[in-house]
Amino acid sequence: MKNSVKGDVTDFAELLFVSMLRRQELKDIERYGTPLETFNGRNALADAAEELVGAFQYLAQATMERKTWLANFEALLEELSTMTTDHPETLKPYIQTMFLPAMGNLCKKLYPKRNSSLPS
Repeated sequence: MKNSVKGDVTDFAELLFVSMLRRQELKDIERYGTPLETFNGRNALADAAEELVGAFQYLAQATMERKTWLANFEALLEELSTMTTDHPETLKPYIQTMFLPAMGNLCKKLYPKRNSSLPS
């Protein structure tokens, strides 16, 4: 990939984990009035197993959606590559009416809470 950035993932993963842990704690307090505590009457191993199954389902969903989005993106790029620079008058409207809205929709699907200001 041309514009990829190399770097150590550990620092980012640690920040991401702590951020997600804090958000989960706030959700627990909002939902149950307390953060997760020991000896709460629940079977922690069974709860964790159920959460792992749910996490796997989310991974499967993301994989399926990613394949669809990549196929759509590749089709757009293929169509875009068939247009020559000899006819920029056809390329610019295509980019404005097809490519940019499709990319905006992709960003909204991938990051719905972060992209509320993106155009449709």
